[in-house]
Amino acid sequence: MNIRWKHGAWAVPLALGLLLPGCSGGNDHGGVQASRRCRVLLALDPYATQVPVQGLDLTFRVPEGVTVAAWQDGALVQGALVAGPDLPANRLLVGRWTPGTREVRLTVGTAPSAAWQGTFAQVEVTVPPGVSTQALGTEAARSCTLVAATGLAPDTRSPLALTPAVRMKVTAKDTDSLSGGVPVI
Repeated sequence: MNIRWKHGAWAVPLALGLLLPGCSGGNDHGGVQASRRCRVLLALDPYATQVPVQGLDLTFRVPEGVTVAAWQDGALVQGALVAGPDLPANRLLVGRWTPGTREVRLTVGTAPSAAWQGTFAQVEVTVPPGVSTQALGTEAARSCTLVAATGLAPDTRSPLALTPAVRMKVTAKDTDSLSGGVPVI
């Protein structure tokens, strides 16, 4: 009996070796696709906003299965939130992730002398197979809600509520196609 087992023992590793490569995702023949990194880019539409913005509070949602790296309390981890090129250096940019509702909340503020327009934040997300970059951008743009926006009146430099007048531009890009940005967390 031991002799038969010794001679047939090669069959089990051979069978596993033939069956498992198809399940590993290491080939292009039906393997499992890996998740990928994308960024949701948020910008103020400079043509719709006549007064430079000093502070924002906004939310947006992402599609089912998309995640954002965050601590247990919801605060985004370092690198998940990147300041956009148009946001001044003396700013506050904070993000929170709520997995149950798939919602990201951003709060942005600058010193009174540092109001801005243009791209102010990039949120890095993990996108599962089956969710396109276009679907990510569409869901984020559709669900983007401006909770509050403030600016400075050009003549008096006093605070001015801008919430109804501010227009957002929300897009999504594959991380490989982006460069630059300064991690803020």
